[in-house]
Amino acid sequence: MRRRKQLTAATRRRIHGQQGISMVEVLLSVLILAIAMLGMFKAASVAVYSNQRGHRIEQASTRAQTRLESLRNVPTATLDCLAGGSDPSSCLGGCISAGGEIDICNIALALDADSGRDSTGTQYTYGFLVQMPQPKVYDILVVASFQDDTVDPPRTIRSLFRTAIYRQGATP
Repeated sequence: MRRRKQLTAATRRRIHGQQGISMVEVLLSVLILAIAMLGMFKAASVAVYSNQRGHRIEQASTRAQTRLESLRNVPTATLDCLAGGSDPSSCLGGCISAGGEIDICNIALALDADSGRDSTGTQYTYGFLVQMPQPKVYDILVVASFQDDTVDPPRTIRSLFRTAIYRQGATP
């Protein structure tokens, strides 16, 4: 009998085997799991917002590049009209009458019907500037922008493309 009293609690557990998991151990495990899940949800949320922003930036770049390529393919008379400071809508008739394709002229002058929104509902705005820094050379800058509402406060994201075009038949 004296020998039984000398056994420590740890020794008794080894002899009799563990009876189960205590409630404290279960609660601690659930707490650790909950904290880990919160971290994973936050990481997933950031990934979704980053993916959306990347898609929007890609769309803005693609749209700006499409406008720039269209401006490169319009007749020289249209570039002259824009370099002279005319409103793009007033240059449309000259673009078509000088032999430009209707679709190309509309896209280049940002007059096409579906130019504003993409499939996610993001509104894109466009701007362009055509200058003639030297005779027969046109400097073209195209900007496509959108409002990034995934950050607080929202900010405007812009994609800019610039090129120079040399036209042999341009007026000096």
